[in-house]
Amino acid sequence: MARAEIKSLHDTFFTPGRTDRALRLLYSQLPYHPQRIWAGACFIAELSEPLDIASSQPEPVPLASSPTLDSLTVSGRLNTPLSSATSRPGDPVTATITRPVVDAQHHLLISEGGILEGVVTRAKPARRLGRNGELRFAFRGLADEAGTTHVDGNVTGAAGAKAENLTIDEEGNVKANPDKGKLLAPLLLAYTAALGHDDDGGIGQTVVGSNGFGLVARFIALTNDKGIATGFGLYALGKSVYFRYLDRGHQVTFPRDTEVEVQLVSRTASEAASAESH
Repeated sequence: MARAEIKSLHDTFFTPGRTDRALRLLYSQLPYHPQRIWAGACFIAELSEPLDIASSQPEPVPLASSPTLDSLTVSGRLNTPLSSATSRPGDPVTATITRPVVDAQHHLLISEGGILEGVVTRAKPARRLGRNGELRFAFRGLADEAGTTHVDGNVTGAAGAKAENLTIDEEGNVKANPDKGKLLAPLLLAYTAALGHDDDGGIGQTVVGSNGFGLVARFIALTNDKGIATGFGLYALGKSVYFRYLDRGHQVTFPRDTEVEVQLVSRTASEAASAESH
């Protein structure tokens, strides 16, 4: 963890975009700061009217004569917002395909704009004592220009999953992971709070003892008041223990327009009916 912190600090000040990252670091240490959209932020906008683009029409891509969708991975955006807190098994899910899929001969297998149709198969809300939520949804049909095809489609990736600390397994189950440092962070905060109460530590240990409560607490601790430093340290410790062990865990949430990757396996109509009956 120490190596990761050192590398993160180095990257903050010595790689491109360091001004924005330095400001983010500063803002994270302040109890109040202005709202800001950072450089490089991605966003999705819905147009209020059609966009007229004057361009030459490309040559149409020929359709594959006998397409197979086995083991294909497609990208799409969810049309349905999902959450382990509110979704229920059986709720419908749709996603719009954002990139066409072609075979080795550059024949079109799946066109952009096709619709993946599926359902939520598992939803487990987050609970108290730090128990995180779980969610699973799968796609059973693909509707595009060629008609409707029965498929098996499991989610294999989602935008923001790493940032949200989510894990997606091979069967498409999505789980919120435990907080990083769930055990180590409270222990370190307890240790630093104890340092702040040490009569022989001087101002250095007083400042360290206030650690975990941001930049403001460290400035206040420069007064060398051990009671204040210990109070800040104990507050940070209590907050860490509450949110990691006592409060409700993290929900699994996919907002509308979340980009997902889905692995498809083609099925016949009879196979689909048999699977649904089981």
